[in-house]
Amino acid sequence: MKKSFIVLARSCYFCNTEEIINFREHWYFCPQCSAIYTHMILHKAGCKHVNNKAPVVTTDCWFRNDRRAKIFIKENRYGQVCSTCGEACEADGW
Repeated sequence: MKKSFIVLARSCYFCNTEEIINFREHWYFCPQCSAIYTHMILHKAGCKHVNNKAPVVTTDCWFRNDRRAKIFIKENRYGQVCSTCGEACEADGW
């Protein structure tokens, strides 16, 4: 059976845990805070907060302090928005 994930010696964007899980080639999961995120190409930023280093998050981390301390693009049913101000963003592709 082929292994579908890899444990990386890389810090989590949110809680700085030293090992995260890489799956489906471009996605990351942190077992400590349960964040699921990826880094995509930013096409449009509707505000000054978001830049190319901000990850796209499908599942927020558990810890509220970690979420508030970091800027990210949040995916919801209406599209992608800035985690700080709620302005629309557009990130796609790797």
